Amino acid sequence: MRQRWNEVVAAALAAACMAQVAAAATPPATRGIIFQDDSIRVLRLTDVAELPVSGPGPALWVIDAGECAAAVEGATTRQQPAAARSEAVDWPAPLFVQQPRRSALPMRCVAHANAVLRAIRVEMKNGVVPHLLPPPWPRGQVPVSSDGSDPRGWDPQLDSPVAAPDFQKLVYEDAFIRVIAVAMPVDRAEPLHHHPYPTVWMLYGPRPAVTEDTDITGRKRLQRLDGVGAAATVMLLPPGAPHSSRALTAGNRILRIEFKRLP
Repeated sequence: MRQRWNEVVAAALAAACMAQVAAAATPPATRGIIFQDDSIRVLRLTDVAELPVSGPGPALWVIDAGECAAAVEGATTRQQPAAARSEAVDWPAPLFVQQPRRSALPMRCVAHANAVLRAIRVEMKNGVVPHLLPPPWPRGQVPVSSDGSDPRGWDPQLDSPVAAPDFQKLVYEDAFIRVIAVAMPVDRAEPLHHHPYPTVWMLYGPRPAVTEDTDITGRKRLQRLDGVGAAATVMLLPPGAPHSSRALTAGNRILRIEFKRLP
């Protein structure tokens, strides 16, 4: 009896040690809401083996680590999820729009070769499907900045959350990305500021949306996004040189997902 008991204890201790080793080797998953308002909810997901990319409502996915494959009913294919493939754009990080699904079949992104995934998920509360605009630069060639100057030489005191905290609110930051929520009251100019990192930029709210942008030399230009009702437009931007913006229409809101290091 004593021998049998010793065997049971030894087996239990061995199982506990193996569980501890497995737990240490598997990074913890983080799924947290980092920002939300009446139109969007933003979640940060880190160190996960798969991401559910199907659901009843539209969402913008920005994956900043890991290679993503689509899996439906156990069949995995190494490409963007079918529901989002037409909206995928050329960018060092996978970027796609999750369309509302009429099918009950689950769809998910899975990591290859035991890697992990990191992602930002922007859920659209009002049912608006984000529209992705293609980048204006040649494939795979992200410009050094909006005006060609080197961001490493820009004044850190002009970084947007530092120089314009009433407009540019830092809502999340880690070693890889940071997320900034921008509110632009109508006819109020931001202080001069810059954005030192490549960015996934989403303007959401009523249309048309018109802003006046002024660069560091005082040169002005109008930017206009037309449409009717609520909309969401997603663009890829290089680091933004010092400038100031002024909203000429009400309701302009922006979410910036800035890459401190590109994948």
